[in-house]
Amino acid sequence: LAKKDAMAGGSKLPSYELKGRIPRGKTIPSLYHLFDQYIQLTDGSVIKRVSQYPKKSIISLLDQRANIVYNPLRPDLAQKKVQSSTVDKFKQKFAATS
Repeated sequence: LAKKDAMAGGSKLPSYELKGRIPRGKTIPSLYHLFDQYIQLTDGSVIKRVSQYPKKSIISLLDQRANIVYNPLRPDLAQKKVQSSTVDKFKQKFAATS
């Protein structure tokens, strides 16, 4: 009889609602140490950002302002692209001399 009485009541769920899973992309990662970082762009301007990398300043050699893809109307970048193409440098270095 004790077994029947235990089964009759069934299992009781907690009174609070169970939360579902947290959707992907909705969580905030833990950032333990944040440092102020100054980045000098190719045109000389300096921007400040917060990073986990402890270096105080970074000099950027390639950024969006110096890229022909982002600035197609700048003629100086177009000339730089033609002159400094890695394929062109390879062809000059390994050109067959006959």
